[in-house]
Amino acid sequence: MMKNIRPYHLLRNGIAWILPGLCFGLGLLASCHTDLPHQEPSPVHLARIGRSDDLLYIDRISNRAIMKEGTDTGTKTAFYSFLVGWQDSTAKADKKGGNEKEKYFQYDMQKDWAALVNGDSLHPVFFQERPGLSDILKEAVMVFELPRGTTTDTIVYKDSFGAWGGRLFVLNLKSPNGHVQD
Repeated sequence: MMKNIRPYHLLRNGIAWILPGLCFGLGLLASCHTDLPHQEPSPVHLARIGRSDDLLYIDRISNRAIMKEGTDTGTKTAFYSFLVGWQDSTAKADKKGGNEKEKYFQYDMQKDWAALVNGDSLHPVFFQERPGLSDILKEAVMVFELPRGTTTDTIVYKDSFGAWGGRLFVLNLKSPNGHVQD
């Protein structure tokens, strides 16, 4: 049997306050959400040089990203791989110059890099562009072959194209415990 429910019973039992309370809670929740402008954090690179909207950077990457594991065991040399990238804000505006830059990047840029090791400068043994990023952002992988037991703490870039000039990248490849990071 159903009891006859009267409105004053709902008020007395508190059920009638659920709808206004729910509306108030949703309104409060909606007012707490604000669209504040936020800035994307810029990636942290091993070394970077920036000017206006242009950026040149170097990151250490694992040799396993480039070569089979164990390719340098038992030899007197070891491989060190780096990701080099640059962001060029003028790439889309200057198509003719963009073609020249692209040629430079694919064929001549590898000659402009050198790793300083015990007073000697060693050039990359491998340089390969990462395709399909964008017209503005270019990246390439370069691999140096260094005497086993040594490392480089400085990479020199002598820009023969003329956009950056000579640059020195001082690297911190050692982890806090003193081991070279791979």
